[in-house]
Amino acid sequence: MNNLEVKVCVCSSCVMKGAMDIIDSIENLNEVRDITHLNCNIEIKPVKCIGFPNHGKKSPIVQIGDSIIENANMETVMSHIMALAD
Repeated sequence: MNNLEVKVCVCSSCVMKGAMDIIDSIENLNEVRDITHLNCNIEIKPVKCIGFPNHGKKSPIVQIGDSIIENANMETVMSHIMALAD
């Protein structure tokens, strides 16, 4: 089983705009891996400032593999993960 690394920015701007909810959703997805038939283990890495500091208007920011998602939400992140994990 492969690992899929997901970095979630946890600077104050990203946290205020939902980064922790995104992390919770990814953790829940890992817990139901058998039901969703995911072919990988999702490794969540909280990081400080993906890209550049003071990215407030683009928060929250999530990096999945080489892709960076700006103004991320649970739906866009889950969609990217499911596409890569299939």
